[in-house]
Amino acid sequence: MKHNLKYDLKKIIAIVAALAVLGIVANRAVQISRENARKVFNVARDVETRGIPVETMRAEIAPGFLREPVAARRGRIYVSGARVRRFSVGQRLSGGGTITSISRNIDLDTGLFLMRTTAPDGNHFAEIPHTGVFVPLYAIHGTTVMIATGGFADARTVDIIARDAERAVVSGIRGGEEIIITRIAPGAKIRVQ
Repeated sequence: MKHNLKYDLKKIIAIVAALAVLGIVANRAVQISRENARKVFNVARDVETRGIPVETMRAEIAPGFLREPVAARRGRIYVSGARVRRFSVGQRLSGGGTITSISRNIDLDTGLFLMRTTAPDGNHFAEIPHTGVFVPLYAIHGTTVMIATGGFADARTVDIIARDAERAVVSGIRGGEEIIITRIAPGAKIRVQ
């Protein structure tokens, strides 16, 4: 009887061990099948099928202002020769006041051109009126702007008419076209967000 009990105990332990191993293997197989069924996001595959996500702005030919920074002190503003042509008498300043006169001669003490103003002392922006397509400078790459055309980025050569520190007025773009403001290579497949 002892022999049978010992034999039965070994048999039970072997069966329990076999069931435990079988359970572990079955559990791992279920985990593997779940992982294989899970869809993993792949950036390269998404870009290839749907395109690179880009932001755009609609080109609109409209009047607007470029802003040129100036500093007024005691009714005077000094500007370099490269900038003096951007200003005109009667031009408004952001802090109030206008430009009342522009000297066409260089001030010998400073080497700059003198403009007189009614604006209070401080930093201001002179508003320079323009009509055209206003494009952020970061969307202009040299002399090209990217246009969204049929799901692809198309490089368009533009002429910069005028610019300030943030925007430029350009020609070469028709009203209603979608300007891509995200940096992207020409010919890339795109998805407008």
